[in-house]
Amino acid sequence: MASPSSAPNTLSSSDPHALLAHYYGYTAFRGEQERVIRHIHSGKDAIVLMPTGGGKSICYQIPALMKPGSPSLSRHLSP
Repeated sequence: MASPSSAPNTLSSSDPHALLAHYYGYTAFRGEQERVIRHIHSGKDAIVLMPTGGGKSICYQIPALMKPGSPSLSRHLSP
């Protein structure tokens, strides 16, 4: 897995699929991940309930990578 500072210049930080493939090695999102990511990236708040192993981490990590000047800071609350 590459670190954010080693991302190639051609990687589009506005494309969640490109970020998913580059940083995580996956070719597709699972379940509602993409919908949640786009919702958060649009500046809206979200409460997301997913089972253990459902891919919650990607739902807040990808939007943080999509912000201009990434890597950026993201807030995530978990019980």
